[in-house]
Amino acid sequence: MSEPKTAMLSIDFDFFVREMIDWDWGHNESPIFLNVVWPFRYAGIDDLKEEVDPRTHADFWPPHLRAELQKKGFLLSTNVNLMAADSHYHTLQMLRQCDEWQYEPDYLINIDQHHDLFSDPKDGEPDCGNWWTEYVDKWKKTRHIWIAPKHLDSMKDYGKPVRDVEQVRWSEFELPEPVVVTGIFFARSGCWVPPHLDELFNEMVNEFHPNLKVKCRELDWEMIEVHREQLKEQRREWEAKIESERARGSDVD
Repeated sequence: MSEPKTAMLSIDFDFFVREMIDWDWGHNESPIFLNVVWPFRYAGIDDLKEEVDPRTHADFWPPHLRAELQKKGFLLSTNVNLMAADSHYHTLQMLRQCDEWQYEPDYLINIDQHHDLFSDPKDGEPDCGNWWTEYVDKWKKTRHIWIAPKHLDSMKDYGKPVRDVEQVRWSEFELPEPVVVTGIFFARSGCWVPPHLDELFNEMVNEFHPNLKVKCRELDWEMIEVHREQLKEQRREWEAKIESERARGSDVD
């Protein structure tokens, strides 16, 4: 009897969280995008929570991830390696362990809103946007698959990957046979995921292990309301100025 196929999974929480496409303009992982900009986004976008709500936009509710993986035919090994961090870059820590063990899985699957094949790390330091490139090159016997969410309008929204991998939506993904999962990395991606969903991320990963979590960010909702009122006042002033300019133009005509 042949040995069962094995898989490593890398799961980015932004798979569940619809992103406003303009958030990615010049975006990178830094304290500014992780913490500083979010209060201003909450203040400036009245319906931000609704715009990113996983109940509306995700393929399924994040805490159901374990059950959904099992439905697809993934079997969790008794000693499955689990890791969680904010940055997807840290997936490399788990993959490096595989190298030390001389283990190459049959599948490396990235469940993610982004393909994370944006550049070649040989051109610079590895990061959250290119961690996968090295292992597409290194693990030649592995099937590399990017599973994208339904809320991604086009799988080309973020540019062409620098390496060719299989691309499929979650709803269309099927395994030819049951596969044993030997490792799962969970990335919160706080530069793309709003802080009010941090607890939901931890609820999702707790389904795999009760001690697995990433520290939640804190939000000052009173200050956010102050920012919101300031922005509303600025808008009123701009609109009044525009109307004044229009009226002045009409008088001249």
